[in-house]
Amino acid sequence: MFMIYFFLQYIQWSNSSLIDYCCDMRVKHVLTTITAVLETLCLSGIIFGWGSLSFILQKEGYFSSMCNGSARSSNASAFSSTCKPQQEELHLTFTIASVSSSFLITLIGYIYDRFGSWTVRCCVSVLYISAFLTMAWTDETHSWLLFLTMPAIAVSGLTVLLTNIPVSNLFSTHRALVVSLVNGAFDSSAFVFVFAKLAYSADIPFTYILYFLASCGILPIIRTFFLMPRHHIPLSVPDDYQYGLNDCLQNTESEEEASNNIYENLNDISSVSLKECVFSLGFCLNVAFVSILQLRNQFIYGTLDAWLNYILPSHEAQQSVVINVFGVVQVLGIVVSPFCGVFIDAMQKRFADSNSSQVNTKATSAGFAVTSFLAVLFSIFVLIPSVPLLFVAFLLQTTFRSFLYTVFSTYLITCFPEKHFGKLYGLTTLLASSITLLQFPLFYIVMEIFDGNFFVINMVLLFLTLLTFIHPIVLYIRPYQSQFISNRFSLTDE
Repeated sequence: MFMIYFFLQYIQWSNSSLIDYCCDMRVKHVLTTITAVLETLCLSGIIFGWGSLSFILQKEGYFSSMCNGSARSSNASAFSSTCKPQQEELHLTFTIASVSSSFLITLIGYIYDRFGSWTVRCCVSVLYISAFLTMAWTDETHSWLLFLTMPAIAVSGLTVLLTNIPVSNLFSTHRALVVSLVNGAFDSSAFVFVFAKLAYSADIPFTYILYFLASCGILPIIRTFFLMPRHHIPLSVPDDYQYGLNDCLQNTESEEEASNNIYENLNDISSVSLKECVFSLGFCLNVAFVSILQLRNQFIYGTLDAWLNYILPSHEAQQSVVINVFGVVQVLGIVVSPFCGVFIDAMQKRFADSNSSQVNTKATSAGFAVTSFLAVLFSIFVLIPSVPLLFVAFLLQTTFRSFLYTVFSTYLITCFPEKHFGKLYGLTTLLASSITLLQFPLFYIVMEIFDGNFFVINMVLLFLTLLTFIHPIVLYIRPYQSQFISNRFSLTDE
């Protein structure tokens, strides 16, 4: 609710009167944005609550047959959270889910650019529901199914995020703010599995929890037909722009023609090929930036249980409390992320007022620099094995993650052709996730070579994080003068 209040107040402050703003046929736009944030919050990034779900899966005995070669006991609590084979298999499940979903999002990005919102959203909604129902209809004796259901859940969530980011086009002067709200909701959606863990701890059967999560997949289908366009939201939204069920009143031929006109109106930008975008220096640096920080971020998600075993050995109750706190802190992403959007919007105004060239490029470079700084602070704090400092590290992790996905999405949607957004977003996610695959061998090194000591690997990740400052520095001192990175969204043109 804070997020919704912040958004409405910011719009009102920026436009003098919220009433005038809504009377300009934008009530539906505001409703679309609010529901997009809520949908993203509940569905998109729930896989990043893996620490909480992993706790449940261990208690349910998933992969427990790997512990000393014994089958699962009737007493689920008999299984220690320090069973290395079980932990490694669960971590492998998370790694495969996070990486394979990122591979699939490239294909989904192409489908989204080609066929539009309705087609891709309906498909992934069915996939999401099917994944949770499969888990509900099976048990720990079919643990291998997690290698199928978890990637399905992860890719469904990423697709929800992908289709909701272009909602920012409905607000030409507040694109970065809307993008930050959506990405903040993505960051905070890890809380879903936290609530699932709390419900499980309250003796609610795991099967019931899975049925409830499956039923949530119906909501995106409803929203798709009422508050989403059949194809794409245009770059410049006309005052009488209609979408949702109104699309059903249009025949397919006229709608495709209208969709094509959107890209024709982009002038020179529409002629830029995907190849030119992919091989530009800005895109390559962006991929490297996201790859390193995503590895830093996801390593803590996938290894949280083992890391806590290292810091708090033989304190299972305290570990459970810390996991709950970690999950709750993830919700703060939706509180922190709007400040990133406001910061980027403010930077755009500053560079526009100073007649600086490449307004959007320089504005996002400032966002990238802040993100790197926060990531470095987080990497330093995780080196210190102190429980009180854990909570500071959790806050820093949530903040830097919110800035990471907000500034990366804003950069793609403001500095590259919109007709390639889905493909560029998917490709960035794919390449970054290829690097994220390193998290499993890194975890293996921690467990097998360093006997559960995370210090050396965390030092390596700190060094890599320091290298990410190269991206914002180069972006600022060398703004790209190519035709697809331009000031087409600069505030002076609106």
